[in-house]
Amino acid sequence: MQKYFLPQEGQCFVTFDVDSKARSDEDIISESNYVFNLDINELLNNSENTRLAERNRKKGIKKIPRPQNAFIIYRRNKCIELRSTLEGKNQKSKDLSKKIAQEWNKEPRQIRELFEALARVSEKIHVEKYKNYKYCPDRSKSRRSISKLSSSKSKPKSPKSSRSKTSDSESKLKFKLFDPKSVESKPSEPKSTEPKFLEPKPVEHIKSFEPKPPFEHKSFEPKPPFEYKSFDHKPPML
Repeated sequence: MQKYFLPQEGQCFVTFDVDSKARSDEDIISESNYVFNLDINELLNNSENTRLAERNRKKGIKKIPRPQNAFIIYRRNKCIELRSTLEGKNQKSKDLSKKIAQEWNKEPRQIRELFEALARVSEKIHVEKYKNYKYCPDRSKSRRSISKLSSSKSKPKSPKSSRSKTSDSESKLKFKLFDPKSVESKPSEPKSTEPKFLEPKPVEHIKSFEPKPPFEHKSFEPKPPFEYKSFDHKPPML
């Protein structure tokens, strides 16, 4: 196996295998030592156990399946290996696909190149088998998904708060307190055509205010000065 170096920017170099580029896809498949769980010819053709194939058989139509890519072929081959185990028998296809995708990402470059070569050969067989095939995406599904997204965004979620609860309770109380049905309609009294005269209000008599006598000053008599009492001096006790 010869390898050549191509100079890139700076001091980086990229290596590529000349033999892998020169070999055809059929040579890569035939010279590989990879152990397949299905026959190669069966892997190269589209599966007859898909939902599309079952729908075609039930409705009697012949809708052309899409060409297989490298991962689809790898999944078909790996699924038989995992289904043979006890864990894989009871596992859902969705969980099984996740596990196979993790293993696909861990595969070395040679294995991935092998299944890419299988995908290219499978595409050639698909073109020969379905010459008038053109990929037409189902726009109705995309429109449905877009309409669902737009409807979910357009409907704002009303938060359930205590204010809304109190407002509801208040409105119920108001409705109970004031019931329009309970109000009886009274007959309207006929309007009188006679002119009405305003009665004059009685004039209030103004109270007469008598003048108060002037303030009389009281005479204060002076008190005698404070007299200090004299205490007799007693001789000390012997």
